[in-house]
Amino acid sequence: MRKLKLIIAALFLISPFAANADPILTGEWEGEWSGSGITALFDMTIDQEADGSITGYFDWTCTSGITCSGTEFFAGVFDASTLIWNFATTGFVDAVNLGPATYIAWIASDGYSMMGTDGSDSEWSAVRVPEPGTLALFGIGLLGLGLARRRKA
Repeated sequence: MRKLKLIIAALFLISPFAANADPILTGEWEGEWSGSGITALFDMTIDQEADGSITGYFDWTCTSGITCSGTEFFAGVFDASTLIWNFATTGFVDAVNLGPATYIAWIASDGYSMMGTDGSDSEWSAVRVPEPGTLALFGIGLLGLGLARRRKA
């Protein structure tokens, strides 16, 4: 029984990292632009190319301040030693109120928050929105620990 618990715990800890093995950063984020009243949800995927450059896209949906939506594609570079991204818009699909921009972003070492500036020197920050599957897995893990503890008593 003890081995089973260790295996389940190992799978629980490893699964969030294994799920995102291909892109170097992915997920749903919630962002806010300082002083503008603009907030947005965006799905983001960033891939690293063989030459070290990055490519990716945002799927935007503004939630307050303005109406915006669409997919913004970008390319740039990532400095792993400082966790700084420099990238610029390369194109759009179905864009509403989205314009080309250059970005500088600093991502926290935990991979769950970032901040930066865009080409208009607007400061922004974003946090990763937990995926429902991750939350469910966490809940199942807590339930299992509670049942195991209860069974011992």
